[in-house]
Parts: sequence; structure tokens; C-alpha cells
Amino acid sequence: MPAAGEISWVLETPGSAAASAHSRSLYNETGARKRRQHQKSRKGCIQCKQRRVKCDEVRPTCGHCVERKWECEFPTTATRRKGPALSPVSSVSEKHPSGSQSPTPDPTGLEVGSRVWKHTQLLSCLEKLNVPRQAPGDHSAYQRQDALELMDHFEDTLEPWLGSPVAQSMIQEHGIQIGLKAPYLLHALLAYSASHLSRLHPEQPKYSEAAKTHFTRSLQAYSTELVYELERGNANALLSASGILAKLS
Repeated sequence: MPAAGEISWVLETPGSAAASAHSRSLYNETGARKRRQHQKSRKGCIQCKQRRVKCDEVRPTCGHCVERKWECEFPTTATRRKGPALSPVSSVSEKHPSGSQSPTPDPTGLEVGSRVWKHTQLLSCLEKLNVPRQAPGDHSAYQRQDALELMDHFEDTLEPWLGSPVAQSMIQEHGIQIGLKAPYLLHALLAYSASHLSRLHPEQPKYSEAAKTHFTRSLQAYSTELVYELERGNANALLSASGILAKLS
């Protein structure tokens, strides 16, 4: 498998052999579209199942619940209940408050590519890119810290949006990490995530503000990179960013 920086998720262009093979795989012999398959975890916590995101199944508290300071509940020790998708569980048979977990390891000891490592690197990168702690405006709702939520949503959403499931899986897994070295791609990914969240939660203005902020910064950085630093090493990141910016335009 190629290294993360060399991965191309944009090679399945229309008319190519890969695209033709992929297109054939989406339909059965009768011409009906096949239902796309994806792996589901039956052992994840209830909070992750309610949010429809992938759970790392770490017990007693999974990574998502640790990061969001939620009480983590696994279906093997508690009864499932219907309720708001993002509400912490108030009464369960076995609860593990994330506050009881050991302190977050020192950033220098984090595993490269892990969710916590990406969080640390993302905030550091945005600070170096002079992204203000709070967007311009006296009543701005979007803050730099909210970029962590945008990153999580981008990597965890199961909704198909790229066209190719294989390409989408690749960019969700490696996009943010590559974007840390390619600001135009990083801002494009965050803008797309914010735009999607804005459609899901129109009552929260911070998402539309975040989409505008990151889209503008991505477009500016993309234009500069395209004019002055176009080379083989950044071709994949540039092409990926252009596709995402086109979807947002």
C-alpha cells in the first residue's frame, strides 16, 4: 500500500478502466443498482450508534466519548433506549464517566495518525495559519476549537458524498493528515464538513460561518499554490481540493 502522502483517491475519472469496473460493480445482472455494503460494528457503544459513527470499541470508555466528555454505555451491559442522538445517558446500569479516565498523554507521546494526535496537530496548524480563536464579528458563533468537531464529522460520516466509496474512504482516512501539510486541502475538507453540518443543523449559525471561513481560506491558498508551486508532489492534494471546492461553489 502506498504511503499516506502518495495516496491518490482521484484516479477513478469517468471513462477510465477503474471507473468502468467500479460502475459495473454497482449493478447486478438485471441492471438494478446494488445496495452498497459497509461493515457495521455490533459491539460499539450506544452513543456512537445513535450518532451513526464508527466506534473504536475501547472499554470502558471509547475514544469519541473520551474526547467529548460523555458517559459511555455499551449495549452488552445496558438496555438500549430511544432518545436524542447526541444526549449523554443519564441513568444506565454501567456508566463510565470520561472524567475518570487517565489524563491525556503528552503530545510528544501521541501515536501519529491517532484521533487525539490529529486534534492536537489540527489546532496547532490552524494557529500557525493565523486562524483566529473566534471568527470576525462581535457575535460570531464559530471558534477555532470547533474545527475539532468539523474534523470528526468529516472522518466519521457514513453519508456518501464523493461518488466513489473507495475514494471517499481513502480521503476520510488520510485527508486531514495530508491536509496538515497542504492548507488549501485542509480548509476545503473543513469547509465541506461545516457545509454539511449547516444543512443538518440550520438553527446553528456557527456551521455556516465555519463553512464560509474555511472556504475562503482554501480558495486563497489554492490559488497561490496553483500559480507558484504546482509540482508532482502536490498534484493529488490540489486535484482533491479543486473537486471539493467545486462541490461547494
